[in-house]
Order: sequence, then C-alpha cells, then structure tokens
Amino acid sequence: MSNHPKRHHYLPKSYLKRFTREKALWIYDIETKQLRPQTPHDTGAIGYFNALEDRDGNRSFVIEEALSEIEGVTAQVMLKIETREKLSDEDRHTLAHFVSLQMLRGPDFHEDMNKMNGALMCRFNEHMFADREMGERLWKKADKELGGNSGVSFDEAREFILSGEYTIKTHRNRTLELMLELAPDFANIFLRLDWMIICAPANKAFVTCDRPFSIVPPRDKKPSPFHGVGIATKGAWKLMPLSMSRCLVMADPGTVCAYSDCDMSGIRQTNLNICHGTNRFVIGCERELVNSLVAEIQQVHVERGMKWGGSRLVVG
Repeated sequence: MSNHPKRHHYLPKSYLKRFTREKALWIYDIETKQLRPQTPHDTGAIGYFNALEDRDGNRSFVIEEALSEIEGVTAQVMLKIETREKLSDEDRHTLAHFVSLQMLRGPDFHEDMNKMNGALMCRFNEHMFADREMGERLWKKADKELGGNSGVSFDEAREFILSGEYTIKTHRNRTLELMLELAPDFANIFLRLDWMIICAPANKAFVTCDRPFSIVPPRDKKPSPFHGVGIATKGAWKLMPLSMSRCLVMADPGTVCAYSDCDMSGIRQTNLNICHGTNRFVIGCERELVNSLVAEIQQVHVERGMKWGGSRLVVG
C-alpha cells in the first residue's frame, strides 16, 4: 500500500495557515452560496490531483513531492517577508517560482486547458473529416491501431464527428506537464518586474482565494468580456496575497523590491481585486471580512452583468 496521501493540495497547507486565526479559515463557496469555517487541511485539495498515471493506472508522486519541497523553501522566505527583511536574489527566485506555480497548479488551469484543447481538436477533426477522402485515410489508420475491430464504420464515425456533439478531455498528465514547462518561464518574467510587498496593520488582513494570482487592469482600461489583460499589459498590476499581513504587487519592468505600508482603503481595494479573480472559493481569517467582500463583489458583478467565478477561458 502506498504511503502517499490521497489528498493533494493545489493551495498548500503551509500557505493557507498564513491566513488563519485560531487555526481556522472562513470560506465562501460561489457555487453553493455558503459561508463556512474550515481547516487548511480540508481546503484547496483534490484526490490525487498532482499524481501522474501510466497506462495501467499506476501513480507517480514525484510532482507532489517536488511541490512540497518548493513550499518548504518558500516558507523560509516568508519568515523574512513577515519581518520585512531584505530579500536576496535567491529569495526572489524562490518566491517568483512559487507564485508562477500558483498560477498554474489549480483546477481552473486544468479546466481552461481542457476547454481549449478540446475545442481545437474538435475543430481539427471536423476540418479533416469534411474532406471524405482525407477523413477515410485517417479513420483507416486509427481503426488499424485499434486492432481493426472497432465495430464502427467510416460513415458512422464521420457522421458523429461532423455532428460536433462530443467532447474531448485532456488527461491530467498533460496539464501537469504544462505546469512544469511554463512555471520557470513565468518566474523569469516576474523577476524582471518591480516588486512591492504591501503590509497590512495589525488590525487588518488580506484575504486569498482558490485562484490567488490575479491581474488588475490599468486604471484607464474599462472592463470588457472581449478584451483581456495579461502579465505584459503596461500598467497592469499582478497581485499575489502571501499572508494575512503581506501581499505581493508586481508592476511594470524594473528592479525595485521594497516594502510599503498599506492603509485601510488600500487593503480593502486589494482584497476586492483578489476576490474578483476567484474561481470558486473566497478565503479569509474572519467571517465578517469575507461576508462583506462577497456582498460588495456580488453587487459589482450584477451591475456589470458578468458572472462571478468559474473558468477564465471562453471558447466560442
């Protein structure tokens, strides 16, 4: 029997503990519209989510182990951040890599890639099978690889594919591979940006969510469902709450890495920006704090006629 636990966190427990008071979190669930207390152990976890699988269903936990190591090193950097110590180049590299992984390791990234790959493959199939001769060659090749006993004729396969009434799912192995491929590239981008670690006073707190990395559009850019804002957008702020008392803000290219005190209005706006990027769960240390943020966010989304939460990617 494997000694590896089934529960794999996409939000590390060590990270979530930095948002607790009396060892508890307050979670708002967008889908169920419930606000409830919860422990870090039971938050942001999916069974075997970081495990690779071979064709026989055997699991490898090498990625889960590597993520745990990165979380441990990041926890040491966080001790420096809490005491406002100057970060070394190595510290910044560690934190940049941790932030890039938090962009990519959640279920939202898997869902987005699943939608994108599925849409692309469906359109590719429809294009290939629209040409009867080309489609027949492809089907004969596929049928041969299946041993020649699929039991489905080419005409039946072609009718099914051209109907478009099917979905293609991306195996979790592939999105784990993408996470590992993309994380170093994003980390290198982050290291080229100005950093400001904003600090909350003792009586205030930052929140986080199940999609903690978020991008705040430039102030002169009006929100639109048709025009996105990316990491390289000039004037966009990249936010990553690090704890109840610290939040990393990355701006345009530069070499600044400094600490700054944040006033009450700044903390409120930062928390609202974090909540806007939520996939499903808003996470905070106090019931009243989470409740008030959720109420304000819901009102904003109703006024804009936009859905709150869910996948970032729209494939039409």
